[in-house]
Parts: sequence; structure tokens; C-alpha cells
Amino acid sequence: MSNVAYLTRKSDRITSFDLEGCDFIVSFGYRHILPTDIVQAYQGRAFNLHIAMLPWNRGASPNLWAWHDGTPHGVTLHLIDEGVDTGRWIDRRPVDMRDWETLATSYRSLTREGLALLHEWLPRLVRGEFEAQDYSGTGTYHSKQESESLFQTLPLGWETPAQWFRRAA
Repeated sequence: MSNVAYLTRKSDRITSFDLEGCDFIVSFGYRHILPTDIVQAYQGRAFNLHIAMLPWNRGASPNLWAWHDGTPHGVTLHLIDEGVDTGRWIDRRPVDMRDWETLATSYRSLTREGLALLHEWLPRLVRGEFEAQDYSGTGTYHSKQESESLFQTLPLGWETPAQWFRRAA
């Protein structure tokens, strides 16, 4: 049986000490960059689930930026490397969004799809039965500060409808 450390949005910054006894890392919504020593120690055994169709919308608030920039919505399972959402991808899934969606409803849809993707892949990840691919194209990156600035312009915060982004463009 393998021990997996799950890093989520609510997780504090971790250190090597926190991972003692863990064989794998799975990050989903974790908002911190892993220290280099951890990335190197878990090379090929540290995975991130990102709610974006990488290489678009690396970094903070990928769902917000997909609506703002008109880039594809989706989820990506990828290896963690020393960059921000730059590790080679294992699987990517587009997620269709409807006009009635809000930031909140689309976030929930992406989260559900991401968890389904992880559930499907976890046994193979633990067994090392995956191939990672390079991205084509450079994609986009958005910082936490950029995201916070854009969020301040939204008329209804997380309940802002998708149509607002089309009108604001």
C-alpha cells in the first residue's frame, strides 16, 4: 500500500518533514510552490491537478482567466516540476461551459471533472503506469496579483455570469 500526501487549497506550506513516510504527492488547489528539495525528492511521483487546459492559464485563478481570455476550459493532470504548472502533462480533459454558467458554477464543474480524472488515474500513477507529454505552444500565465486585480472588476464576484465576460471584451 502506498502513502499519498494530498495537498489541497486549505493545506499550509509543507516541508520535507511533513512528507515523511509518503510515497507520492497529489496536489489539487494547493496555492504554494513546493520547495526544490521536495520536487527533486519526489520527481516522477508528484502530481498536480490543475483546473485549466494547460498550457493556458498557468498560475492563479485559471477558471477566471479562461472566461476573461476566451481560452479553453478544462482540467489537466501533470507532473510537478520546479516551475508553476509547467510539468509534463499526463491527461487533459476539456470541459464544456454553458452561457448560464457563473464563475462559481464553472469552478464546481471543473472541480468535479478534476476529481473524476484523479480517481481514474490514481491507481496507474501509483504503479508508475503513465506517460507524460510535452506541451505544444507557450500558453499563458497569470499571477495572484493579476487575478486579484481582475476579480475586483467583477460586478457580482463569484456569481458573475459568463455573459459578462463577452460584453466586457
